[in-house]
Amino acid sequence: MDRSDAPQILRDFLIYHETIRGHSKATVDEYYLDLRTFFRFLKLSRGLVPRTTELDEISIADVDVPFVASVTLAEVYDFLAYLARDRVKQANSPEPEYGLSAASRARKISAIRSFFKYLTMKAKLLDENPVQDLDSPKIHKTLPRYLTLEESQDRSLIPYGFLNTNSQLDHAYVSFRQVVRTTTVLAEVENSIYRLATAIKKTQRRANALRNILIPRYEEIVKFITDNLEEKEREEFARMKVIKIQKRKVSEA
Repeated sequence: MDRSDAPQILRDFLIYHETIRGHSKATVDEYYLDLRTFFRFLKLSRGLVPRTTELDEISIADVDVPFVASVTLAEVYDFLAYLARDRVKQANSPEPEYGLSAASRARKISAIRSFFKYLTMKAKLLDENPVQDLDSPKIHKTLPRYLTLEESQDRSLIPYGFLNTNSQLDHAYVSFRQVVRTTTVLAEVENSIYRLATAIKKTQRRANALRNILIPRYEEIVKFITDNLEEKEREEFARMKVIKIQKRKVSEA
């Protein structure tokens, strides 16, 4: 990819990611494209180029440290608003659609964050990170939908043609769908067994506590109470016997 218009500050960042961080060339190229778009938008919004200039025609070769240091969080949010509303999804499409998805905007935010973190923490060119509190757009995650066994056997739903395939591929496809369904059922059964085993272990611990701790403790308490009651009963019997003897002596006198 041609990076001839990349300023030195951006070149150093890209070299750092490609050599030190070990990122692939494709990843580094995406960083370059995302940051180039960001710098072009800044120059256009700041009035550094005529308003009628096409974004793709704006050069970023003159971007330097003071230009980057003056970036504000509000400008970054303006850039995100531009991506969400006015950015063309497919540049070469005959009927272009506008507004990038949340995932695409999140990727560009990641590039901007990484760039300013590098300038602040590694290159020490900035004293403060202006995008430290930058939020990412919320990405709605959806669960994949699998075909049912009946749908997988419906040839109208099979996602490949029949011109260069044979029956073995059909059999493999249907078998794979069966494996997916069986794996799902197996996961549910395994989860149920795991929860049941956890409940059994918990019940076993409680039973052991009852048998080895609580029941012996209460048996000792019962024995202590019984012994004390018997002792009091013997004392009462002895006291009554003494009183009876004393009464007899008084009556004889």
